[in-house]
Amino acid sequence: MLFISDGLEKKHDEHLSFEMERLQKSCKSLIWLNPLLRFKDFSPNSLSIRRILEHVDAFLPIHSIASMTELADKLARLTQSSDPDIHSWQAQARHISNHREAG
Repeated sequence: MLFISDGLEKKHDEHLSFEMERLQKSCKSLIWLNPLLRFKDFSPNSLSIRRILEHVDAFLPIHSIASMTELADKLARLTQSSDPDIHSWQAQARHISNHREAG
């Protein structure tokens, strides 16, 4: 399951830990996609970020076409999918990413 958030929840009480644990138990793997990971000096200083981190299986960036392409590649390897749709999406994302980086 993909969980997308910057992790800067205002209510970082015990309910957040409880709900994250519940979410983790309801899926095979919980992958947290966080746009703040684009910053080199990112550090999990926020209490809410630390509480969420306790319950995820992976913590990955999601802030650009390139990060989405990397995510698709990782998910394809994890699932060993032969679904042609994901491969088409990955190729399209790479093309857009390369075009934007060149221009």
